[in-house]
Amino acid sequence: MAATAMVTTAGPTGAVSLDAHVRRWVERGLITPEQGRRILAEEHGETAAAAVATGPTVSEPGPAAAVATPAPGLPVTVPTTPSGSLVTEALGYVGGILILIAAMVIGGLYFDDLGRVGRLAVTLTATTALVVAGFLVPVAADRPATGRLRSVLWVLAVMGTGLFTGLLADQTFHLAGEEVAFVTSAATTLGAAELWRRHRWLPQQAAVLVGLAVALGSGTAAFLGDGGSDASGLAIWGLGGVWLMLGWGRHLRPRYGTDLLGGITLSVGSEITMEHDWGSVLAVASAVLLVLAGVRLRSLVLLAVGSLATLGVVPGVMQRYFPDTVAAPLALLAVGIVLVLAALATTKGWGRHRGTGVVARREPAPLPGLGVPTIAGFAVVVAVAVALLAVT
Repeated sequence: MAATAMVTTAGPTGAVSLDAHVRRWVERGLITPEQGRRILAEEHGETAAAAVATGPTVSEPGPAAAVATPAPGLPVTVPTTPSGSLVTEALGYVGGILILIAAMVIGGLYFDDLGRVGRLAVTLTATTALVVAGFLVPVAADRPATGRLRSVLWVLAVMGTGLFTGLLADQTFHLAGEEVAFVTSAATTLGAAELWRRHRWLPQQAAVLVGLAVALGSGTAAFLGDGGSDASGLAIWGLGGVWLMLGWGRHLRPRYGTDLLGGITLSVGSEITMEHDWGSVLAVASAVLLVLAGVRLRSLVLLAVGSLATLGVVPGVMQRYFPDTVAAPLALLAVGIVLVLAALATTKGWGRHRGTGVVARREPAPLPGLGVPTIAGFAVVVAVAVALLAVT
């Protein structure tokens, strides 16, 4: 039986302050409404939990029975996802994928019969249908399933935009391969950015960043005469660095999204440059930087991305510079064992200090002084390096 805990505010203002904080966190997108309800249910104690389990209760006046009123729109109950919601999501996901697949299959089977206009019409119709379907989804803060459905539909719409602009650039304007990639990714990024502005979810942010990365890489190769992959990789690496700094300075949110996407972009860009000696140094340094930043900023996402980057970079470096020696792998093994032992010792020490009342507070803004001018300066330096690398 679904029940809502009826709680009232009495006594100190600390609980009211918590409600205000939770409401503000939800409004800023730092946490979901579901997480907000869980926080309130946890912090308001057993009274709220019992009310959820047994039904509505009326608290007696006084501090012992008083439980803070949850912020508006954030009931203490933790709702379960109804089966109808899951069915709606499943139908929406499968339907959107089928729309995109149908457009691709029709274009492939009847490529010559449709003609240029017909192919463009099919892809444009499919893309428009996905965008409109996303707009028609009634998104509500207390129904995260609707937000997920719109997010997936609009990611598919971004893919459809790429198909349409790719056909347009190739068959109408007859551009070269790298120019087609640049025009397609640039147009797709513009569309993805508008959808992200309207729906601030992580998949929309990912679509924008992927489009920017492809546009930078292909644009560098198309217009700066990059015969190899070094300049393109450096440009993508710079984009990842900019994205990380935008998150650290709270210019983009949520921070776990910028940490994840920016860290991956930084790692991929550095690994593209590994055919050169300086690229190998850059890749190793980037992996180390991600791990150190994860420790400094208390970000498990950065730690995970940095660890995976290390796993991808170190074997290649070992194979390139120490192909026939066992000393280097043994040294790596010893260092790895020492690091694991240090981690275990740190964990035990942390466990001994638990319950002492000393709680490490997570910084809301890791680098609040990291302003746009600093980030723009970094971007300019990377752009100059890319240009010099491409023309030399």
